[in-house]
Amino acid sequence: MLSNNNSDTIQVVTDKKTYNFKREALSEYIEQQICRDKKSFLLVSIPNSNGDFLPVNIVKELATENVKKEIEIVEQTIPENSNFLSDFHYTYTQLPNFPDPSTHTDSQSYIQALPLLTNQTPGLFTNDIDNGKFRFVTQRHYEAVGDFAVKYIQDELLVKVCQLDEVWLPLDMDANQDKDKMVNIYTSKDALTNPNKLMVLIQGSGAVRPGLWARALCLNDSLKTGTQYNYIVQAMQNGYGVIVLNPNQNTYIPSELDDPLKYKKEGYLKTKNEPLAKGVKKPIKGNQSPPDHTVYVWDNFISKALAKDINIVAHSAGGWCTMELFKARMKDVLQRVRGVAFTDSVHSVYSSDPKEVRQFIINNAINWVTSDKPCDVVVNSKSSSGCECRSAGHNKHEYTSEFCREAAFSFLNSKLTQ
Repeated sequence: MLSNNNSDTIQVVTDKKTYNFKREALSEYIEQQICRDKKSFLLVSIPNSNGDFLPVNIVKELATENVKKEIEIVEQTIPENSNFLSDFHYTYTQLPNFPDPSTHTDSQSYIQALPLLTNQTPGLFTNDIDNGKFRFVTQRHYEAVGDFAVKYIQDELLVKVCQLDEVWLPLDMDANQDKDKMVNIYTSKDALTNPNKLMVLIQGSGAVRPGLWARALCLNDSLKTGTQYNYIVQAMQNGYGVIVLNPNQNTYIPSELDDPLKYKKEGYLKTKNEPLAKGVKKPIKGNQSPPDHTVYVWDNFISKALAKDINIVAHSAGGWCTMELFKARMKDVLQRVRGVAFTDSVHSVYSSDPKEVRQFIINNAINWVTSDKPCDVVVNSKSSSGCECRSAGHNKHEYTSEFCREAAFSFLNSKLTQ
């Protein structure tokens, strides 16, 4: 792609077409794209083109002062190499004051002192340059920032604040040597020894990992809406042990075949993703699909827990995992599980499913779905979910888990044995 210019006009030449623009008009267009529409300076489309982008040198040459300031900020979020979220100049602000475990004499007093994330202290994703929100650069940059945001959430919230243990699967492999071929879950200290009750959290499909309901919300909204933190804390404060599953991490890429530019500036600046070669991804043993992972965790952890009551919270495709678990381990699951809170679950209950499973779902599950109605209002008494559907109190799928949290806990706690 080439460009030529004189004082009044500028020419952009692609392999398909030559474009001529008035410099002033194109400069105004660039400002609109970057400052108003929040487009990446790398991804400003050529006006009236079929997806071609303006060369970066043209964007910078015609940049107004507002555009120059925006590009200067964005370029600081593109590190040469990255190992931490802070390398991108991003962090989480407006967090509550978390207690110091060393100031509490026992774990229960510490757990009870943990604050929930609220509208006043939601945990906002901001940069440390102008305290602004996340700026999109390229898809590769977005994925990398997402990876390090997940690592931050797991290290800071799940392990440091909630004091959960990270466990690597499968259990017959050594995490010190083969961690890149394994998958992690998180458990509370009393997950297997709590004699009373256990809560199991299962997120939906996609890039979400343990501790998250929606990665996009963690980057574009807040930790309050995007993470499982409030569920974990409320569950532990209610006396539950907790196990957080990881049903979506079913494959790995051998280190020698992984993208060497994955976490480097050169990679972040690429505007197109190159597809992985066929067969590069390898299955994680025993966890090669979401249902396989769910059954694996049941067999090796949940079924061995001492809790007399088990409750499940399953978001989106987590509901599918839950139903597959019920069918794969029906007798054991029906004996141990008391209730299921689906949050806008995509599962279905079929007439061909075992009668005992269908009856359990009818009597002991609720699906909180997207709706404009107030939370917990019945919106459908009969559906493919096989259970009553109630409003989650929000009309967007990814927000449903947090917005129906109080209703879900009220329902699940009502299912506990006396």
